[in-house]
Amino acid sequence: LTLRRHWRRNTGRLVAVATRTGERFTGRVREAEDEAAVLEVDGARRRVPYAEVATARVQVELSRPDESDEPDEPGPPDQDGEG
Repeated sequence: LTLRRHWRRNTGRLVAVATRTGERFTGRVREAEDEAAVLEVDGARRRVPYAEVATARVQVELSRPDESDEPDEPGPPDQDGEG
């Protein structure tokens, strides 16, 4: 993630961040402000200025927390009429 629009597009996603000072952490993107992203890291909100980010990569999640709390809803039937 290099631009504000990248952060905004990935709001709610888990991101691994490495700062220019060498610090590394993983957090969930909560907001994309003009000059910084706001992440939830270990239950606390943390503001990370874009200028301090060396790399930031979206992490693959098989089941996001907000999805796992919801019961599965039946989808539309398959094209063959089953399901």
